[in-house]
Amino acid sequence: MVEEDIEELYKLTGEDFYTSIEEQYGKNVGKILRYHDIDSYCILGEARENQLLDLFEKFNDENSSDELIALKKEICNFIDEKVSVKIGTKGKIILLLQSAHKIVRTKKAKILSEKRSNRLNKHRSPSSTNNSSNSDIDVKEFCTSIGRSIIKLLTNLNNTIHGVVLTNVSLNDFIIDVKFTDDDNAPYGLVQCICGDKVRLYYRKNGFQVSNFSKHLKSTHNKSTFMTNKQIQPADDPQFSNNMVLGDEELEKSESSTNYDSGNGHVSMNSDNSLDGASVTRKETSPRQQQYAPEYSNDDDSDSSVIETNNLHNRRQSSRVLNKPDENRSSNSFKNQSRLKKFTTADETSRPSSLPPNIRSIKASGKQKQTNSSFSDQKKRKITDSNKSVEANSSVQNKKTINTQNVYNKISNTDFLSAVLETIDINSHRPSNNYKYPQCVLRFATAISILAGRYVYEYLRINLRYVLPSIQTIQNNWSYKPYLEAEFRFNESEIHLNSMQCQYIFVSEDCSAIIPRIEYDSNLDTFNGFVTPLLDGVPSENAFKCSLFEQLEDLFETTPQANLVNIHVIQPILDSDVNVLPAATVLSAYGTDHKITAIDILKRWLMIYKQFNSKGIRVLGFSTDGDPKYLRAMRLAANYFVKNQILNIYNDKLSFTVKIPSGWTIWFFLSPSQLFLFMQDGAHVCTKIRNRMLSKTTELTMGHYEVSIQHLYDLIRSKNKIDHNLSISDLNVKDKQNFSSCQKISDDKILNLLMLDDKCKATYNYLLMLNLLISAYTERRVSFNDRIYYASIVLFYTRMWRIWLYITKPPRKRKLPEKKKSKTT
Repeated sequence: MVEEDIEELYKLTGEDFYTSIEEQYGKNVGKILRYHDIDSYCILGEARENQLLDLFEKFNDENSSDELIALKKEICNFIDEKVSVKIGTKGKIILLLQSAHKIVRTKKAKILSEKRSNRLNKHRSPSSTNNSSNSDIDVKEFCTSIGRSIIKLLTNLNNTIHGVVLTNVSLNDFIIDVKFTDDDNAPYGLVQCICGDKVRLYYRKNGFQVSNFSKHLKSTHNKSTFMTNKQIQPADDPQFSNNMVLGDEELEKSESSTNYDSGNGHVSMNSDNSLDGASVTRKETSPRQQQYAPEYSNDDDSDSSVIETNNLHNRRQSSRVLNKPDENRSSNSFKNQSRLKKFTTADETSRPSSLPPNIRSIKASGKQKQTNSSFSDQKKRKITDSNKSVEANSSVQNKKTINTQNVYNKISNTDFLSAVLETIDINSHRPSNNYKYPQCVLRFATAISILAGRYVYEYLRINLRYVLPSIQTIQNNWSYKPYLEAEFRFNESEIHLNSMQCQYIFVSEDCSAIIPRIEYDSNLDTFNGFVTPLLDGVPSENAFKCSLFEQLEDLFETTPQANLVNIHVIQPILDSDVNVLPAATVLSAYGTDHKITAIDILKRWLMIYKQFNSKGIRVLGFSTDGDPKYLRAMRLAANYFVKNQILNIYNDKLSFTVKIPSGWTIWFFLSPSQLFLFMQDGAHVCTKIRNRMLSKTTELTMGHYEVSIQHLYDLIRSKNKIDHNLSISDLNVKDKQNFSSCQKISDDKILNLLMLDDKCKATYNYLLMLNLLISAYTERRVSFNDRIYYASIVLFYTRMWRIWLYITKPPRKRKLPEKKKSKTT
């Protein structure tokens, strides 16, 4: 399609447009466009096929107009309760849309090319001095804005660059480069980091964004190079001087504060702003000057030799900006005035010389003598090194035995490495059926086989033949104390706690989903995988032993398979003087379906408490998640709002007393005498608060305001990421237990931004509660008094919120399902 035809078609509107369509594609296509009120190619080019035809491929209803019904009869086929547009009409519509899209794309491309050519002509015009001065002002503003953003970014990062904290870092250590080119209206910005990398800044909404530079500063992949450069390079090294970049070369500071040279179009200005007295430099090169720029001459009258002579006299490095033919380039760069660059030897040798020929020949002969002398010295050095290597090789065999003995002497006899080396030495002189392994090596091999699995262990054993024993040896080593389902390992726990001299523990309990599967344990002659029966809340050991096939068949028919595994873990609690926190150990594990009552849970806790107490170990408390059954068991054990005491679990010897002030008795209902304490998992509490807010079906109202996740989406769209540090993935959480998302959405930055908007009061209060919960239950550095203070604020606020909901919005009456209704009737 010719450009002239595209112009004529693009200009068609109204009846002229419909007439052209009907002549080329038929009347039915014209009627469809008339119905949709599409009267030009400009509108048609933005439409899609489904927008035009889906309306006609639906059955008529009460909302269908007479015009639509009549048009359907003309352009549609009705076959077996299906409505479809005629094939010919549909094909013409598709061809028309393709043509319209092509016309619109061509027109837009032409308009864009015209704009670019106008900008190019505008820059090429001789009256572009005013535009250049305006460009200088804009570039200075951009550089100032980027500098402020970098200062703010360094403050937020606490002067941490690539994982290293720098105390004396400032804006002078970075290079800001802003350019205006003819190819685009938007400026082009770069920032050179201390490590030497150049990071591009993206231009958005009349300003540069430093988010890309922020990611670069947070990365630690070039930390080693950065540290090496900081330690080795001197302060006045030309490669690390704090000068700004113009194009691909470096600009040097001009001696005068303001210079203007009409011959080469070079402008230099010193700015008086607050950004450390940086200087702004602007340089333009005309196409006529570019023709002679690459040429160098040794003539004393040439401009290049004059420039080089002046630069050699001033000990400064010259720079040029070479542009492509027929192209103007305007760029501004900031540089530090406190540091001066020095010439290196490579720069002097690569620069064309302006000395007379006789002096150059004298210098060349001197260099030749130096080269010959260095070659002879190098030859002598090689002979000396070869003699030394022969002497070293002769003494290697003598020192081999001594080095081996030194290695064994440096290692302590109780060290694991010493045991491994001795095992290799001993087994290397034994037959393969008579290898011996110390106990520490057997324990190490057992841990590897458990953590890595059988196949990985066999692979390691093949490559470490003298160190690792066989699988059968490992099984014989640990088979005397295997883990049994539903067995509480009180004796093993006592040995473990006595080894670290620990008398206080905290017991945790939680369920995790598993794939139901029945397995046979040949060592114990029992089946595992069924729901373990409970007797007073305590699981029964070896409950599924079968001597007959009928018994096993009856088990599969009557006993459900466990879809959950309940695990009890003990956490040793040592003195505050111990720096290393001991790891938790498993007390018991068994399959369950979680059909248990709060009384059973409480009885099981009492059994665990008494068993450890009989061994001289005090259980300080129990920790679980927020399951209602466990919460009720906690309330019953603490006698918290209990009318009739169900279990008499207290006595004077076991319980301890909490000193509660006398003024608290009016509102503090917890009994001062307690047997043990309770604690919910802090991460679970925070994630549940977050998940309630992110739920699409939950409505949270506080007075006339609503708690909405939409407020956080608005922050992401309207604010810079440096101000809030949020992303869409923090709000669309796939993992319900993602704790980092809780920390991000309740950060102080988010709260400060939400506090400025009155519409976000409810969201602000809700996230403030989440922030206080994180501080009270998860952060280690918070003092004990602050924890109580933060938790009390959340407690009283939620109580007031609940009272308000109870008064203003009474609870709904639950409707029974239809099955339960039929049973009751």
